[in-house]
Amino acid sequence: MAKPTIILVPGAWHKALESFHLLTTLLGNHGYVVEAVPLASVGQSLPRLGFEEDVKNVATVIEKHADQGSDIVVLFHSYGGVPGSSACRHLLKSDRSAVGKAGGITHVVYCAAFAIEEGRCLMDGMGGQPLPWWVFDESEESMMPEDPENTFLQRHR
Repeated sequence: MAKPTIILVPGAWHKALESFHLLTTLLGNHGYVVEAVPLASVGQSLPRLGFEEDVKNVATVIEKHADQGSDIVVLFHSYGGVPGSSACRHLLKSDRSAVGKAGGITHVVYCAAFAIEEGRCLMDGMGGQPLPWWVFDESEESMMPEDPENTFLQRHR
């Protein structure tokens, strides 16, 4: 039995290759095809690209591997679960099989990721209020964490 292809979707503010390089190397050394999807909304200058472009990036990578007949496991981290879930629409193996296509998503993994109901947004789950560590820059039309290293990495000293 062939090993599944593994697609990795990072969270907000995380560059795909940098965030997942240890995992992609480890899995690759064990014979897995692995691809980390860069999100359009990460590291962009004006005009900002956002959610819809993130969905498209994820769907394009999944569809590419599905069209090669691969069974696919998708791992979402943090915000990656929001556009990633939307990107999975019609790309499940069962959906593709029903229309005579091979390959598709067989499993999804939410790793500290958001899974929200269709028609809702991430802010709905926070009562419509930004988190206290978010810093908004009106001139750049951006939002960043106040202290990303301690917020996300929480390194032990």
